[in-house]
Amino acid sequence: MSKGINELKKEICEKLITEWEEKLNSKWGKWLIVGKTTNGFGLYIDIRGIKCGCWIEINEDKPYWGFKFEDVSDEQEVSDEQKEIIRSILKRTTDSIEPNFRNYWIAFDYDWNADIQCDKFYQVALELKYIS
Repeated sequence: MSKGINELKKEICEKLITEWEEKLNSKWGKWLIVGKTTNGFGLYIDIRGIKCGCWIEINEDKPYWGFKFEDVSDEQEVSDEQKEIIRSILKRTTDSIEPNFRNYWIAFDYDWNADIQCDKFYQVALELKYIS
C-alpha cells in the first residue's frame, strides 16, 4: 500500500510541475531552469548565485517556493549584495517571510500555488534589474 501511495504522489507531483513549467516557461523563457531528481522536481531562476523557485519533493506533502544557496558549503556566506536582493524581493512580494542567511534555505514557504509566488519574485527581479 505504501508503494502505491508513493507512486500516486509521484504522479501528482509530475503533473503539477509540468503545469507550472508550461506556465512559467511562457513568462520566464531563457531564465527558467528545470531540475529533476529521483526525489522531486524544481523550477527556478538563478539570481546571482541564489536559486529562486518552486519545488516539489515526493516525500513532502506539499509543494513550496523559496530562495536557497546554489551549493551547500559550511564556508559559504551570503554576500551583502545577495542579502539586499533577497530582502528587496521578499519585501515587495510577501508579508511574513523573514530571510535566514545562516541556513541553506534562506527563505521558503509551503504553497500549492508556489508557481504564482515565484512569478512574482521573477517580475520584481526584472523590475529591479537583478536579472536582465
